[in-house]
Order: sequence, then C-alpha cells, then structure tokens
Amino acid sequence: MMRRTLHRLSRRRLFGWLIMTAAMAFVCVMGAVRDYRYSGDIVWDAGYADGMHTARTLHRPVLLYFHAATCDWCRKMDIETFTDPGVVTQAHGYVCIRIDQLRATDLTRKYGVTELPTAIITDAEGTSLVKRTGFLDTQAMLELLKQSTSAGH
Repeated sequence: MMRRTLHRLSRRRLFGWLIMTAAMAFVCVMGAVRDYRYSGDIVWDAGYADGMHTARTLHRPVLLYFHAATCDWCRKMDIETFTDPGVVTQAHGYVCIRIDQLRATDLTRKYGVTELPTAIITDAEGTSLVKRTGFLDTQAMLELLKQSTSAGH
C-alpha cells in the first residue's frame, strides 16, 4: 500500500515538473518571437514626431520603414536585413523610424506607401529623397543607405 502511494506521489511530481518545463519553454519561445521585431542593434526611434525632432536636432537623414505585423516580407527584412552587421553600422548615421502602416494611415498617405515593406530616406524635414518598395536584402539596403549618404544627405 505504501509503495503504491509513493508511486502516485512520484507521478504527480513528474507531471508537475513537466507542466512547469513546458510553461518555461513557452515563455522563452514567445519572448524570442516578440523580440525579433526590433531588428538587431538598430536604434528605432519611438515614433514619427519624436524621430523627426531628433533628426532636425542632430541634422541627420531619416530612414522610414513602413511595415505591418501581417507582412511576411517585412518579417523577413526584420530577421535577415536589419540584423546584418553592415546594415546596422550604416544605419547608425540615420534616425531610424519604424511605422506600422495599419496604425499610421496619415503617414502612409503622406509618403504614398502602397505596398509593404517600404523604405524611404528623407531629409531632417521629412522631404522624401529615395523610396524603395518590396523586400530589400542586405545588399540592396546597404546600397540604399550608402547612396543616400554619398548624395550629401
């Protein structure tokens, strides 16, 4: 009888440990899924107004990145392009602003964004200088950022 009771307690403990391990794994996976959105070491400004203020203060060009949570190509850029060390280094010369196309319809209209993802380089006043639509791999993004800085912006 005592042996049967110990066996039940042992099974309960094992079940408890399995539940706790599964919960911890779930939390880790969800944290990784959430964190991928913030794209490596690129410093994304808090919002459009704050970012443009920073750009005017620092006299820097702006990288506007229009995206949406439902856009697979945007996620691919987040994972592949914006985590590349060369892109991260080149982006440090810009004020980088992520804009959720679904939440900022006024900016979507202002900059004529019709497809995602869209990357737009502007001057510190918000005047559009260069616009690229669709997925940009690492090389294409580097060319965009270098082209914009070599043009004197």
